[in-house]
Amino acid sequence: DQAPSYRGVLLIVERTELNARIHQRVLRMIDAGMVDEVMNLPPLSATAEKAIGIREIQSCLRGELKLPEAISAIQIATRQYARRQEKWFKREQGLKPIAVSDRDSMADLIRAVFAALRGLEKNSA
Repeated sequence: DQAPSYRGVLLIVERTELNARIHQRVLRMIDAGMVDEVMNLPPLSATAEKAIGIREIQSCLRGELKLPEAISAIQIATRQYARRQEKWFKREQGLKPIAVSDRDSMADLIRAVFAALRGLEKNSA
């Protein structure tokens, strides 16, 4: 039997777990000083101003949103972006999906990725 042909790996995280990770990551960013960082940014390009988190914190600094609303907006925008990425990658051909969970050890993940890459190497030979 010939192994399926693929060009790379795609790490898949279950939606509920991914959403929880996004929620916590945004809170850690806020705790780490994101508001002060955005407040002290130099003038940004139009593209950079659209980055998730920048516009929401700038709205907060202008008094248009309260901080909890800005945090929620960042979390929602990040979840929406993750869904768009997921849809895009599902259409991509040639990616070997690897399920990832918080329950997996880093060693298990590394082994799975290297096993997939070894398969990739064999397919390109």
